[in-house]
Amino acid sequence: MRNIQFGLLVFIMMIFAAIQFPQNSLATDWAYQFVIWEETIYIVSDEQVTDVDEAIGQVTKYSDMKQYGGNFSNTYQKGTKYYAIKGVDPNKAIAVQLDKHVYVKSESDGAYEYNGKGIVNYLLGGLVLVAVTAVGAMFFVNSRGKKK
Repeated sequence: MRNIQFGLLVFIMMIFAAIQFPQNSLATDWAYQFVIWEETIYIVSDEQVTDVDEAIGQVTKYSDMKQYGGNFSNTYQKGTKYYAIKGVDPNKAIAVQLDKHVYVKSESDGAYEYNGKGIVNYLLGGLVLVAVTAVGAMFFVNSRGKKK
């Protein structure tokens, strides 16, 4: 009976660990290329822009693996500049510089929501796992002591 209880406890802990700590894939599967500016996500198009205005920002963090806050992009490296487009509200579209005089239009897709609390969730999950293990160990020890 003790072996069954112990086996069940180990099985439950393994299931919990698999759910809490899933395997990371080698790359994130983004739906589209984007840049983030002023907490807004802009979807990058193939449309070239020739009439740009002043620089308004730049990519501060690049990753094709995970999400970040700030002026983040899943396509362009840190330092890639953003420009206002003459006659276009920057809340609607901006230009991303690809080369010295080559810019592509990026259209707003709304607010970029990033809470940056991924590590906190893993830590809390780890604490729960430790607590479940401790309770299981106490249950196992108490059940062994009562059978003698």
